Amino acid sequence: MKKRNFTLIELLTVIVIIGVIAGLSGAALMRGREQARRTEARIGAEALRSAISQYEGDYGVLPHTGHESLNHRDLEPGEYDSMIGRLAGDNPRNNRYISTDDGEYRDPWGQRYEVRLDTNYSGTIPNPADSSKTMNRSAAVWSDGNPDREEGPIYPWD
Repeated sequence: MKKRNFTLIELLTVIVIIGVIAGLSGAALMRGREQARRTEARIGAEALRSAISQYEGDYGVLPHTGHESLNHRDLEPGEYDSMIGRLAGDNPRNNRYISTDDGEYRDPWGQRYEVRLDTNYSGTIPNPADSSKTMNRSAAVWSDGNPDREEGPIYPWD
């Protein structure tokens, strides 16, 4: 009985098939990673909103810089960092409402979360996802999402 060897064509066919399978699984893996980041951003935004609500419940004020405004507004970068400091323990009772890495609280892409506060304490704020609607809460937190992709903001209340 003669031993049969693979031909060059058979070997190349197997290599091509393996390459196609690897390419497809790599694309699926990247989609899975991006979806995991979006989920992480949604959870982080909701955790930050919860921390803001807990702080407000304990102190009766929102954890912003104290610059009162007659309108609802989004925080500027310096105000955001100050608020994160208050929530991380730089407050009168040294309560920690969130854990931070190096004093920063960022989304999975390294960006600050967007925060809208009810600085006039009316109990409602404009919905960032739809300005024609309001939300019955004192704070809204969301991520702008991956800056390299066109998927849009990540709203935890959607």
